[in-house]
Amino acid sequence: MTGPCSAKTHGPEFWYCRDGRTVLHFSFEDVGARVGENPDHLSAELLAANLIGPGSGCGPEDDGDHGFCDHHFDDEDRLVKVVAEFFVLPSPPLYGQVESTA
Repeated sequence: MTGPCSAKTHGPEFWYCRDGRTVLHFSFEDVGARVGENPDHLSAELLAANLIGPGSGCGPEDDGDHGFCDHHFDDEDRLVKVVAEFFVLPSPPLYGQVESTA
């Protein structure tokens, strides 16, 4: 079965391993279900980005036309940025200006 917004069957996953052990693992589809030796390793950052905790889920919209696709990719982008910032990695957008040599 594929999701309504993506041709992928499953969303991306995040693994943080140290010394051959899984410190933290979660699927982008359910960030609330984190596992590993320290499933709360990024909890403060995820909470601050409103990706977990109270108010992080989809609430009712006034217009009645609200759907999962309306914010799914924004949530994924925020999640990538949180992880990248925490581990001091490059964060999207990763492209730069191309300068002409002529």
